[in-house]
Amino acid sequence: MAIREVKGRKSPFIVYWNNPFTQRRESKACATRKEAEKLDALMLYRLKYEREFFLRQEETAGQTQPHTLESVLYLYLKERNLALSNLERTLFAVKGLLAAFGSTEVERIDMPLLRQIQERLSASGNKGTTVRRKLGIIRAAMAWAHRQGLIEHLPTFPSIAQEEHARYVPPTQEEVSRLFAVAPDHIRRVIVLGFNFGMRVGQSELLRLLWSDVDIPAGIIRVPNARKGARQLWREIPIQHALFSLLQEWRETDRLAGMEYVIHYRGSPCSAL
Repeated sequence: MAIREVKGRKSPFIVYWNNPFTQRRESKACATRKEAEKLDALMLYRLKYEREFFLRQEETAGQTQPHTLESVLYLYLKERNLALSNLERTLFAVKGLLAAFGSTEVERIDMPLLRQIQERLSASGNKGTTVRRKLGIIRAAMAWAHRQGLIEHLPTFPSIAQEEHARYVPPTQEEVSRLFAVAPDHIRRVIVLGFNFGMRVGQSELLRLLWSDVDIPAGIIRVPNARKGARQLWREIPIQHALFSLLQEWRETDRLAGMEYVIHYRGSPCSAL
């Protein structure tokens, strides 16, 4: 796999790959590097998980084939222009479904088949929320196909009963102290901030917290709200007096190192824990 730029062309970014069946070098031109990177990720995914795609591509060259669940899904995702990480997560989520049902013609997808897909997901150990999310991807692709005129009727999807979410008991102060005693520095910060300020431990809140959000003289932390429909960009949380000296120590250490993120590891902000 490779991406090369050929200047002077309307679509200058060329994605190359080797067809695993013909051993021929194949390529496709893209207008932007971002589009090329997404195509490159998609072809890598197919080479790893869906090698039969390249065989079908060779066998059906020059022929008009009916749209399948797989082809509609790929066309839908291409139009949505998702971020690369989101595209990879979506493709991984439906990998098993495409292996089992991807070759089904979209005009033949109906309620009985959708129930079969639902039952397969449930039998594989997926929780209700996961089943709903994966069926939601198929629903969105089918709705797109209907808007595009690729199918005449949109099938009715089976309803999925709401399930009660598991309730988790937070750790006690003693358990938190034990974790803090053996944790590395960046995890200690996660423990303190997560436990005392109720931040979401991930990129939505805690991992994008900057020292500019920490106002020790005013005694508040401006926590950036997760991008999930929150009306405000941040919320202000008071700092407990017992934490002032610890936060000041951390901020001074990071100031000398030129680090603006509160949570970091080996000189770089953390994207995951």
